[in-house]
Amino acid sequence: MRSLRRTLAASVAAALPILGVAAFAPGTASAQPAALSVQDQDFLIAAHQGNLAEMASGARATISPQVACAAVRQLGPVLVTDHGRLDASGLGVAMQNGVALPLTPSAAQTQQLMSTGMKTGADFDRAWLQMQQGFHTQTLAAINQELATGTSPAVKMVAQTAAPVVQNHLAMVNAALATC
Repeated sequence: MRSLRRTLAASVAAALPILGVAAFAPGTASAQPAALSVQDQDFLIAAHQGNLAEMASGARATISPQVACAAVRQLGPVLVTDHGRLDASGLGVAMQNGVALPLTPSAAQTQQLMSTGMKTGADFDRAWLQMQQGFHTQTLAAINQELATGTSPAVKMVAQTAAPVVQNHLAMVNAALATC
């Protein structure tokens, strides 16, 4: 478990400069940022962890010999690219507002990634797509919650920008579930 977390953290740290994002360290934000509501902070943290999970699972689907279905392999790089862009946007807002973001997906996300990674072939494909369906459904719920009750215009813009991307991913996942 620790090894996977270290690997994910190292992968994300290595990917951030490629995506044009500076790594965030507490205390490096601009002087005296305005305090965000708990809702806004929670959204930024959840979105970041979701993006980390999506980039890790997308990378696995892109290069893993465990994948049998072409649709899964095609979805992988889309998730890596799109969630990398979404994460860059959220990171910028978090940095400007002094919100420290975790270096790894949540414990539940990590467990799902590990459980799915134990499968191969069609079993992997189904489990991976079902995991994506769950991740993206949860993300849409978090986006809707932020749009309804968030108070920061910048954080709401992150959510608003993410909504169509996540909806598109969910549609692609549902289509792949019908064929894989």
